[in-house]
Amino acid sequence: MSFKKIIFFNFVVIFTIILLLESAAYLGRSYLDKSGVGYLVNFNSVYNKILNDDCSRMRTNLFLSHEHDTRNGCKILGAKKQNNHFIYYNSKSENKKNLKILTLGGSTTDGYFKMFSDSKTWPYLLSKVCNMEFNCQVVNGGVGGYSSSQELIKYLMYSELFKNFDFVISLNGINEINLNRGLNSKLKEEYPYHTQLQFFMTKKEKWIKQNKKKITILPNLMSLIKFLQKNNYETNVIDLIQKSKLKGDEKKENLINLDYNFLLWKKNISILNSLSNINGSKFINFLQPTMGLDHVKIDWQKNNKDFKIYKNFINTQTKLDTNYIYKKFRKTCLNLEYCIDISSIAAPGGSDDLFSNARHHNEKGNQIIANKIYEILKERLIN
Repeated sequence: MSFKKIIFFNFVVIFTIILLLESAAYLGRSYLDKSGVGYLVNFNSVYNKILNDDCSRMRTNLFLSHEHDTRNGCKILGAKKQNNHFIYYNSKSENKKNLKILTLGGSTTDGYFKMFSDSKTWPYLLSKVCNMEFNCQVVNGGVGGYSSSQELIKYLMYSELFKNFDFVISLNGINEINLNRGLNSKLKEEYPYHTQLQFFMTKKEKWIKQNKKKITILPNLMSLIKFLQKNNYETNVIDLIQKSKLKGDEKKENLINLDYNFLLWKKNISILNSLSNINGSKFINFLQPTMGLDHVKIDWQKNNKDFKIYKNFINTQTKLDTNYIYKKFRKTCLNLEYCIDISSIAAPGGSDDLFSNARHHNEKGNQIIANKIYEILKERLIN
């Protein structure tokens, strides 16, 4: 057999083996009912679409896992100025009494995300209602995907910019169910403020670019390899996480994770309160409203969009996880002066649609949240 034929034969054998492995991985994902990643070649159209959006694109941050990468291309409704870290909303100088507010949170708070409420987020709406009575400066530091851990680190990093603000407020709760960001319970105890991406970068001494467009060859095989290496660090912070229900050991490990997440959340908001006080600010942690909470009784007036979202969400693992950890949150909030439970407001079931999806309110829902937060802030100013 000639040398060329040997090379060709080996190429065919190797290609066939790779094709079989890709096919087996593809069938395995289908059997496990995991979301599809394409076959042979994945152009990552959804991922790359996000990267083309100046308001949604994220870049890697060593301390925070990710941050916005607007490249000065994202125009924010009502913004006086903005950068990748904060949005400074317009204020009305004719009102003589000043009020300064810093907001922290995840995607519900994120002022760059336009997809849920057409840019009318609760901090933007809070700025509008607040400026009716005060010369009110609202600075929005919310970022999609952030939990209380990243809120704490971000405030620590930038707190010198916000000395003597009247209020530092956070709206959180939902993202705490995914606080581990892919790390198991043992690694979380060793690296409590690391996401899986940060842990992988530290371990491999390798920088990972989250704002780089990509095409994946053999996506199913690559996904399997990442799973075996435990470095599946890519998280689309826009997607709603709706896990299939867990069983057996997975269920037990999940509850251990949620218990740990709760304790870390409790510690995080306590430190945020202390840091805010040191900086001359009052801290308030608001437990955010969301869909599917058992303590919120719903009397459906009609089968509207909210009802359809609710029906699709009600039987997911995420719904179970949220209720499990919210019971702990709500009990804790009752005993903390700086924690206020507003999880029962802006609930579905009325004549109006209030939700964009199971995690995020639309403009009408955000207006209810903004009004309630402003009402509480005014009470705290008096007291």
